[in-house]
Amino acid sequence: VLFRSAQYGLPGLTATLTHTRATVPDGRNFAKPDQVETDVDLRYYFSGKLKPLWLRLRGGYVDQDVTMGGDTYTDLRFIVNYDFSL
Repeated sequence: VLFRSAQYGLPGLTATLTHTRATVPDGRNFAKPDQVETDVDLRYYFSGKLKPLWLRLRGGYVDQDVTMGGDTYTDLRFIVNYDFSL
């Protein structure tokens, strides 16, 4: 799902939501835990004098099968980007 906010009066803001499920058959030599992951990505691109600057907020929730040695965790990141020439 991709949301572009210009149509709602918030130019420069985009949002992406992804949800995935990965399963591996049991009983294999290199079996990995089954996993469900949901991610949200928000980006804001500045305009005008701040145009090379854009901000990104990423959040993810990962739920792995603990019976196979998996883990469950949440990951949250705030990223500041500034494009420039060297």
